[in-house]
Amino acid sequence: MTKKTFFYNLIYVLSGVVLIVLLWTVLCAVQGKPLLFPSVGEIVGEMFNLLGSASFYGATSSTLLRCVIAYVTAVVLAFALVLAVSVFPVAGKLIAPFIALLRSFPTMSVILIAMVWLSSVSSPVLVGFLIAFPLLYGNLLGKVNEVSAELTDMCNVYKVSKRRRVIALYIPTMLPETLKQTGTVFPVTLKVVIAGEVLAYTSGSVGLEMFSAKLDVNIALLLAWSIFAVLTGYLIKLAVDIAVKISEKAKCK
Repeated sequence: MTKKTFFYNLIYVLSGVVLIVLLWTVLCAVQGKPLLFPSVGEIVGEMFNLLGSASFYGATSSTLLRCVIAYVTAVVLAFALVLAVSVFPVAGKLIAPFIALLRSFPTMSVILIAMVWLSSVSSPVLVGFLIAFPLLYGNLLGKVNEVSAELTDMCNVYKVSKRRRVIALYIPTMLPETLKQTGTVFPVTLKVVIAGEVLAYTSGSVGLEMFSAKLDVNIALLLAWSIFAVLTGYLIKLAVDIAVKISEKAKCK
């Protein structure tokens, strides 16, 4: 990314933020209900209050830890299964119905079932895993399937062992794609983990803090927590995008 491109992207992001602020300000003025539609100043004030409270960092860190556990587990299992399917294509046909089932399951059903099976602390982790896993599996499998037929034919002609194919062909294909998918799938995992925390009343979590703000009809605080959640997902995506570009430049050298 050149400096010019970075500058224009920054301008677009800032312009979008300004537009959102203006629209919210207009909405507040039209509604005339400060309790339900707090001003931008009130929301920003609550954000600064959160930054000065220890509970904010405790809740945020515990929620992020659950997301990391769910996502890493999903990555490991998806990676292993895609490798297995690449070596033994028949396995893909056996796994396909389970992946289709996970994809078609309503998110709310997944959350409710997880709440029945596990504790309020563990159920959001299962929810995050069940959402992230089919996405990662499908995307990684699609990337492996993009490996050119010439390479596969060449492996067959020269009788390259399955072990060698895994090490030299499949893993190098999947690793960069796994990094790219993190920027897309991890923010989704974060959202569903927070939703799971809300329904499971997970103590010391972002989800419970949001629910408490809703019970207190403190919309400014609820929006402040929501903005921080969005920013967290965006910053993670930005960090992953930067890491991907650095890795691609390193390959070119």
